[in-house]
Amino acid sequence: MLFIFSLVSCMTVLASPSQIDNDKIGQLAQQAEQLQSGANKIKRNRNDALVFISLSMPTVALKQWVAQAREIGAPVILRGFVHNSLKDTERMITHKLGHNFTGFVINPKAYEKYQIKAVPALVVTSQSNPDAFDVVYGNANLYALLKVIADNGQAGKATAQSLLNMYQAQGGKDV
Repeated sequence: MLFIFSLVSCMTVLASPSQIDNDKIGQLAQQAEQLQSGANKIKRNRNDALVFISLSMPTVALKQWVAQAREIGAPVILRGFVHNSLKDTERMITHKLGHNFTGFVINPKAYEKYQIKAVPALVVTSQSNPDAFDVVYGNANLYALLKVIADNGQAGKATAQSLLNMYQAQGGKDV
C-alpha cells in the first residue's frame, strides 16, 4: 500500500502501513486542510519550480529555503528518509525546523529526472514544456536564483520571471 500526501503544505510520504500510525495521518491531513485555503490563492502549475534540499544542510539555510519555497508555492524535495525511517526523518525535520514544517516531498526519482547532483538546488520548468528545465545550485537567496534563471535561463526563463513578478506583486523586495 502506498500513502501519498501532496496537498500544499504537508509531508509527502511513501511508506508501508506498518510505518505510519493513524494519529500521524490524521494530523497531516488536518494540517493540509488548514494550509490548503492559503494555497488556493496561487493559481499556477505546482511543479514549475522545485526546491531540492537535504536535512544535512545548516539549519539557518534550511529555514530560509523552506520559507521562500512556501512563498512561491514550490514543493521542497528530499532524496529519501533519514536512516530509511519515517520517524527519524520526522524527528530530524522537527529538530531542525520545529513543528511547523511544511511542503516536504520525498522523491528520489525527481533527483534523477532533474539530474540533481548537489543541494540546495532550484529547478524551474518551461511553461510550454514541463520536461524542459533550468537548474541552479547554491546556498543563496531563492529569489536571487530565480533572477539568475530569469536573466540567463533558457527553458525556465519565462517561468522564473513570472514567479519573480508574483513575489514582487505580493510585496516582496526587488531582487
